[in-house]
Amino acid sequence: MISKRAHQILDLIFAGCFFASPYIFGMCDLSPAKTVFFGFGAVILGNGLFNFHFIKLHMKIDLFIALMLFFAPSIFSYKALLTSEQFEVHVILGFLLILMVGETLYRPQVSIAGTKVLLEN
Repeated sequence: MISKRAHQILDLIFAGCFFASPYIFGMCDLSPAKTVFFGFGAVILGNGLFNFHFIKLHMKIDLFIALMLFFAPSIFSYKALLTSEQFEVHVILGFLLILMVGETLYRPQVSIAGTKVLLEN
């Protein structure tokens, strides 16, 4: 399980990955792809910095971005312009974002007699 603090740090790393991906994977010439990665990176950055007190909303925004990343090439009509590796970047980053959300422990935790117990919200 990932703690909320670790999730917040991973959000910053993900934002950096989203900003760097067009340059690393050669999508700078594809304006829609670059806009998608920069836009989603900005949302992840803002979500990580300013929206962490509302953890359920934060997680929903992360999941929405991950799902949109899967379908962005089709929605914004640039799938035909992508190489298979560039399309895989969309899928892998989306999958990793979903994995991060799924592994984040966002309910309070206490230790009773050495056993960790999750508290209900």
